[in-house]
This record gives sequence, C-alpha cells and structure tokens, in this order.
Amino acid sequence: MVDIPLVATYRLQLTPTFGLSEATDLVPYLAELGISHVYTSPYLQAAAGSTHGYDVVDPTAVNVELGGEAALDRFHAALHHHHLGNVVDVVPNHLGVDMSVETSPGSPQNALWWDVLKHGEASPSARFFDIDWSSPDPKLRNKVLLPVLGASYAEELGAGRLTVTREDNGLEVRYGDQRFPIDPESLTDIETNSIERFDNRDLLHDLLERQHYRLASWTVGRDELNYRRFFDVNSLAGVCVEDPFVFDTLHRRILEWFEAGRIQGLRVDHPDGLRDPSGYLHRLRESAPDSWIVVEKILEAGESLPDDWPVDGTTGYDFNRVLTALFIPQTSVAAISATYEEFTGERSSYEDVLRLSTTHAVRELLSPEVTRLTTIAAEIFGRNIARRDVSRDTIRAVIEAVLVAMPVYRTYVVDGVASAVDRDLINRTIAAAKQFEPTIDPAIFDFFAQIWAGDRDRRDADRVVDELVTDFIARLQQVSGPAMAKGAEDTAFYRYNRLASLNEVGSDPGQFGMSVEEFHLAMTSASKRHPLGMVSTSTHDTKRSEDVRARISLLAEIPDQWRAAVLGWRNHNLLKWGQTEPDHNIEFLIYQTLVGSRPISAERMVTFAIKAMREAKQRSSWLRPDAEYEAAVTQFIHSVDADPQFQTMLADFLAPLSRPGRIAALAQTLIKATAPGIPDFYQGSELWTTALVDPDNRTPVDYELRRCLAAGIAREPCESPVKRVLADDAHGVNKLALIRSALAVRRRQPAAFVGPNATYTPVEFVAAPPDSALAFMRGDSVISIAPTRPVAIDRAGWGEAAVILPPGLWTNLIEGTRGWSGPVSLESLTSDLPLALLERQDAR
Repeated sequence: MVDIPLVATYRLQLTPTFGLSEATDLVPYLAELGISHVYTSPYLQAAAGSTHGYDVVDPTAVNVELGGEAALDRFHAALHHHHLGNVVDVVPNHLGVDMSVETSPGSPQNALWWDVLKHGEASPSARFFDIDWSSPDPKLRNKVLLPVLGASYAEELGAGRLTVTREDNGLEVRYGDQRFPIDPESLTDIETNSIERFDNRDLLHDLLERQHYRLASWTVGRDELNYRRFFDVNSLAGVCVEDPFVFDTLHRRILEWFEAGRIQGLRVDHPDGLRDPSGYLHRLRESAPDSWIVVEKILEAGESLPDDWPVDGTTGYDFNRVLTALFIPQTSVAAISATYEEFTGERSSYEDVLRLSTTHAVRELLSPEVTRLTTIAAEIFGRNIARRDVSRDTIRAVIEAVLVAMPVYRTYVVDGVASAVDRDLINRTIAAAKQFEPTIDPAIFDFFAQIWAGDRDRRDADRVVDELVTDFIARLQQVSGPAMAKGAEDTAFYRYNRLASLNEVGSDPGQFGMSVEEFHLAMTSASKRHPLGMVSTSTHDTKRSEDVRARISLLAEIPDQWRAAVLGWRNHNLLKWGQTEPDHNIEFLIYQTLVGSRPISAERMVTFAIKAMREAKQRSSWLRPDAEYEAAVTQFIHSVDADPQFQTMLADFLAPLSRPGRIAALAQTLIKATAPGIPDFYQGSELWTTALVDPDNRTPVDYELRRCLAAGIAREPCESPVKRVLADDAHGVNKLALIRSALAVRRRQPAAFVGPNATYTPVEFVAAPPDSALAFMRGDSVISIAPTRPVAIDRAGWGEAAVILPPGLWTNLIEGTRGWSGPVSLESLTSDLPLALLERQDAR
C-alpha cells in the first residue's frame, strides 16, 4: 500500500473524448491545486460509446475507449510521480447488457450475458445475473425476456427485420445493430447447414421459440420482465454479487490495483440495490482493509448509516442537504410558498406531490418488480391458513402502498432479523400505508409487517416458506430504493418547484431552511460518527451545480422582491405561449433557472426544460413525449431569450444579486473545504459554474483557462489567482484561490482535520443577527467564518457584529492580515471579502 494522506478529492468524468490520457495531463494541475486523490468514474470496460462508465460489460478489462491498459498505467504512474492517489468508482449492483454494439469486431460486448442467452440456466454465467427462471408465465419459463424490439414481435418478424446470419462463433439472430446468440443445441443438421431456410418466417419463429430468450416489443418491459434491473433501465441487469465467485470476478482487477498501491479509495455505487449491503461491504472491507471506502447512500433527514457498515461515510449528499438549507431563511417559507401558489395555482404540499409521484413510479415504471414481489408474497399468503383467501390484487395493492409509504430508501433486514431502527421504519411505513389504502383490512397490513420484520407465525415454518420469506424481504428492500428515487429525484423534484435549490439529490423540498445551531449539531455528529466521509456540493448526479443552487437560494432572502419580479415577468411574457395553455409551473422553474444559471443560452435552457417536463411526467414523458407541448415550451424559451425588454427586466433584477451570489458560492466553498470530512470538488467547479443536471454538467471543462488562472499567466484577460473585487471576478479567481488556500492549510494542519484531535467546535458571535453567519474551529488551529445571509451582509455589512476568537494570534489567510486575537470586529477582520479562513500563527 502507498500511504497518501487524505486531503481532498477531485471528481473526473471519463468519457471516450476525455479518457485516461487527458486525465493524466491534468495530474500536475490537480497536484498544484492541492488535491490529494483523483476520484474517477468507472474505467473498467463499459458499453461502447458509454459517456458515464456505469454500464460495465467486462469487469476484467480496462475500457479501450478510455485508452486501455497502457493509458491506465501512464495515469497511475503520473499520480505516483506527483504523490497523488486514486479513488475509483465500484459498480457492484449491475452490468451493462446492451446488445446493440460490439466492443470489438466479432465479439459480444458482455460475454457473460451472451453465454446466458446462448445456453440459458445451464450456462456457468447464469450465476452472475438475478434472473427468475421459474416465472409462472409459460412464455417466460426458462427464458430471459428481452424487450428490445421497436414494434411488436409479430410486426418485426413479418417485416423481415429479424434475420439469421453465420458468424465465426456460430449462427446469430440479427435485429438492426443488435445481435443475439443461437444455442447450437437447438439446431438440426439441416438448419445448421442451410440458414436460407430461415427466410421463411414460420421457420424463423420456430427457431426463436427454441432459444433461451424471448424477443418482445420494448413496451412489454414496462409491465413484465424477469431479470432485476438498475431502477427502470432494461439495459442494466442486476448481478448476484452476494455469490463469492461473482464478487471475486467483479472486483478482481480493482483489488489487484489496490494491492499494488495504484488505488487507495473505493466509492461504492448504489449499495442499496444489493441483496445484502452489509454483507457485501464487510467482504469488500476484508478484501481491502486499508482502503478509504465511501458509499453512494442517500440519507433522509434524521437517518444515519447502519452502524454495522464498515465504511468511512457517504459520498456527501447528506452534507449538501444541510449546507444548502443553511443559506435559506426559515422565516421566508410562508412568503415563498405563497408566491409559488399565486404564480402556478399549485396548492398541493410536497408530501402530496411525492406520494402521487411515487405511486406513478411504482405502478408505471417498476411494474415488473412489483409483479415479482406479488408472486412471491401470494405464495407466502397462500401457505398461511388465515391469509390464504387474500386475493393477488389485494396483495399487490398492499405492496404498492408500502413502497409509496416508505419514508427512506430501504430497511436492512437480513435473514429475518430486523434491528430496532428497521422495526420503527416498518411500523411507520405500515401505518402510513394503511392510510393510503383504507378499504383494505388492516390485519392484512399487519401480517405483511410480520413477514417483513421476520415475525411470522412459526407454525407456518418450513423450509419452503423460510426461503420464500427471505427472498421476499430481500427483493422488497431492493425495490424500495428505486421506488423512492424514481418518485422523488426523478419525478417530484420536477413537479414541485417552490424553491428549486431544495430540489436536490438527498434533499427534501418540503423542509425549508436550517438554523446555524442545527447545522452545528449536524457537523458535530458527523465529526464523531464519520469524520472521514466525503463532503460534496456538486456531483455527476446533482440537479444543479453548487453555484446555481447558491444563487437560487438568495430568493429566500428577498421574498417580496422575488414575488414582484416573477409576477411581472409572467404578465409580460403571457402572450409568448401563443395558442397553447400556459404551463406556469415549468415557467416558474425556468425563471428560477435563469436566476441561478445566467448567462445561459436558449439551447441549454431548452435541453433542461425538455428533461424537466419529461421527468415530471405530467404533460409529457420519456415514454410518451408530447411533441406539440414541448414545441410550445421551446418556442416560449426562445421568445423570452430574444425579448430585449424582458432581458432588461431580468438583468435589473439580477444586478443586485451578482455580488451576493458570489459571496454565497465562496461561503459554501469555504465551509465544505473545512467541515468534517474529506471535501470533493466536481470537475470544473473550482471556478464559477452554471451547470445544470446531466448532460449539462458533463460538458467539456476548459482546463486551459484553469491552468492559466492557477499559474497567473495572462490570457484574454487571464487574471492571476489573487484576491480581486468580486464584481470584476468574471471567471471565479477568488473561488480558485480560496480552494488553494483551504487545501494548503489542510496540508499544513492535518491534525485539525483528520485524526482524534480533529474536533469541530462552534465559535460564538457578538451582536450578529440570528443565523446570519457561521463560524467553527477545527482542532485548535483553524477557524472558518462565513456569512449565511449574503444579501443582507452585502447590503448592510457586518455592522457591530464581532467574533470571539479562541486564545492565540490568528492570521486571516484570505486577507493576508496577521495578529488577530480576542473579540474582533467582523468589519475589520473581513474588510474586502466578508468571510475569513484563520490559522493560528504558532501552529504553523
């Protein structure tokens, strides 16, 4: 192992156009920035053309489109030369099974999946995939359903779009650019030697019926599917990583790199999708005992990581939730809510919107998963004398209600043993589910709860029932996470637009704001429970970049001005809807997006709006896009963009928010860089960023500009990385300089941030308005001071407010001033920028 102290990570999204060679070129810049570990998206072989890497098709090889083995060797060598480490994304939940493109000529992308399709359940590779071979549907028994056809099977067969070809490894079925194997055992000698016979549609159909898969229209996958997926993505098939052989195969290369000291950290993707997350994480920890391990786990407010998970923390969505809330005045909730209702006519609470959104997800997007749960539960119910008469429809309704009622992503019941935390969640969920389905006998829900918690009547105990219950609990827990994610993140977050900065992964738009005291409590807890967890503000999955959220949150500081402005904009732009009925909800979101991301082109805004409309699934959707409605919104955006009068109105509103927006962005950056945990910086976010949800946040980053700014070399104009007037800081030099300073002090004062003395201590203010500022000390040598009401501070300054510094002499690393001690005026301490990073002088 190579011992590289954790200071900060920098996330790179590797793509075919930004591969390992480009990442290697960045290493010197990242080292100069102060990063200790480059945190990369997966670089195992993914599906051809993958822009994210999470659709791994060969876990034993490096992605050739990223440069392959040689490029990875050069990348790791560059990291070693500059004393940097590598944190890599691990994807244990699924593999890519897209059959449309070949990784190399003549070879299937995923050889494991190909072999399963070729030989069925008898394939040695069948153990890798979570497939229901015993489906009660005779059409699917011992077959894998493949909903890949653009029209019905009969149409595609009749039109001759399914053909048989001879390849080096045998006969194959071709459909467009997709290819499927033919089991040689299914062929007669005549068929093997004369493929022309399959020009006959009846004979081709007969051959296809003998295969270990059934081709079907893509629409069939919405209702039935017999392999577990990642969420509702048919091209990502769930794997059985709980099988030791599967675990070893999926992780062999990663663990080899770990043993060789080439990687030092592991980021585990979507552990909630696993059958037994705790068991998996213990095996991973045993395999990489000294690795830094963080998990992509979404924690709801008040929820903690399970105590038995041997990990260092989450990837930071929980930190982002409380940081965003810190900058939103709780006192503005009534005014902001009233403006949203007045503008849009929306009266539903977020809780109601979430319930309807999750119901849609459960019934429309996750129907195959619910069907499988229903089948297992029906057999369990049928084996209980008192419950055998409960109908399948009722059982399905109970399961749907339970999934909708879940207040968190999942429980962690293993082998029929539920913890006290899980029992509480089960009880709360069942109580809510009963309210959702008041016509169902409550005793049926109670029986369901007994099954879930492992408390069923032991008179029913037999081996078959035990296996059914174990399987049912595991699958229920695997489905509840996608139900929550699809209902909240991918639907409700685009329907409920009261304050869009709260509509973020891991956040709750129904909870408005947070006090400084509450933030201190959250950070104190984090410093004790998971002091090495990742803290992040932007990721490849966030709906908006950190700077966009910071600017939108300013609206909560000026609710009256926001109401007047946005209602004026609606009236001014009303005729731009033409003959289409206005959608004031998407319009309200568009205006907030303009506030947060300006300058933004009409093309970028249209891309975002179309995604938002389809994710909302109200007047359009990905499955059923409404071209006429989307065209009307597109035209509205272009008309707004081309209207000079509106652009003047928008500019006049935003002008007073320019400096507060930058102050807020700097304050967030300072807090993240010094709070408990390891700060992560998403690619490009070291300067101002106006990125929105993907694909907008995955566009190429101008690293030439960043290198230039970091080095202080003149370029069109390219300022040196020193403190500047915020109004003139067009690129974000102050943000870059702040990150460099914060990471430098983390390196100088490691004991203040990592280890037993890395305490978190609130620092007190005198005469500061409530919740207007935050100050905390790490260890006994570093203090961060940041405004949490940027508009108020920019307008009126700190006034008589002072901070009570702990004993010693302190240097403000932002201002470059020394000798501060005792109670000190914030106006004098922060004369140029209203925030401070203090280092105790005798600690250097």
